Amino acid sequence: VKVRVLSAGEDRRESARHAERAVEYLGSHGIRAERQGIASDDAARAILDAAADPSVGLLVRGAYGQPAIREFFLGSVTRSVLRES
Repeated sequence: VKVRVLSAGEDRRESARHAERAVEYLGSHGIRAERQGIASDDAARAILDAAADPSVGLLVRGAYGQPAIREFFLGSVTRSVLRES
């Protein structure tokens, strides 16, 4: 089974760092994974586009909270991914 960890955000390097932390965590549990950091102003759309690949069999979404005011005005990436999928 191929495992790919995708992180999407405004800064590609920061996204890649987040993905790398997840890859390291999975590795500590014997799961080999590759990372992919994506720069995007619309993280939900980037995740949905990646998940639309026919080779993707399962999407597991991890999340961390944004400041409440930011989430209020911009919405939640998790909520957008769930709604659009």
